[in-house]
Amino acid sequence: MPHSNIINAKSEDEIWKMISDQLKSDLGKKDYSALIEDEQYSILLDIDINPDGGSDDGELLTSLTAKLSDEQQVRFSITHQGFKSEVRKLFGMQDIEIGSKEFDNKFIIKGNTTEKVKEIFSNEELRFALLKLDNIIFEIRDHKIGAHKEVVLALDISEVVNDPLQLRSLYKSFKLVLSHF
Repeated sequence: MPHSNIINAKSEDEIWKMISDQLKSDLGKKDYSALIEDEQYSILLDIDINPDGGSDDGELLTSLTAKLSDEQQVRFSITHQGFKSEVRKLFGMQDIEIGSKEFDNKFIIKGNTTEKVKEIFSNEELRFALLKLDNIIFEIRDHKIGAHKEVVLALDISEVVNDPLQLRSLYKSFKLVLSHF
């Protein structure tokens, strides 16, 4: 199904001016979705308040998603570290350590290619942007659409991020990871 809000412009500044204007208008009051197309990538930005999320306030979610090659073999998953994950680590759960104490203490990092994951997340700016967030899932996963499967890079944040400056920072971080594939 074609996306109805496609954002493309000659520069990233123009793209973010358009998104900022839309977020300030009625489009940005609740749910917001845009397919951001630049010279290299097509990235879906969704800001969603899901009234069926199970809680009284609904499930808040901000996500960035991009399709990867179906042949993509690298997989990783980064999630917030909590008590349950600490217990799992005691019983042998794998956790890739990047080498940044603050980052390694905040997140559980799993992957099938340790060196590639370390390479991707060796970038200090990327780690800094992710450290500002709580309760995220950042991963390469299979996404099924009917009988068809596609591989996607996805950053899911369990809160509404609608500040254009913060969104742009997340977008840049997302593109930085995407550039590795």
